[in-house]
Amino acid sequence: MVLCLMVLCGCASASPGFRGVVPVQVERGGFVIEVWRRGDYAQAIRMGYATRRQQAGMRDHLLAAVEGVTGCRADLARVEGDTGVLNVPLLCPDTS
Repeated sequence: MVLCLMVLCGCASASPGFRGVVPVQVERGGFVIEVWRRGDYAQAIRMGYATRRQQAGMRDHLLAAVEGVTGCRADLARVEGDTGVLNVPLLCPDTS
């Protein structure tokens, strides 16, 4: 039972590289998505269960959440992950 709780709690936190980062919560496609950003890299985590039918468009929702929160474009050629967690390299405009 304790192991199950630990696994479930781990699903709502980002990868170790994002320790100390406060996520931004947004809603896309009826789902709450947490976006974590460190530099030119972001991670989007879908909160809650998605049916197989809902998963079909989930990648687009996760990418839209990342781009909306960060103001950067996703480097689509290097995006990795699935419908629950998406790791997104960012292409950000030079602000100097």
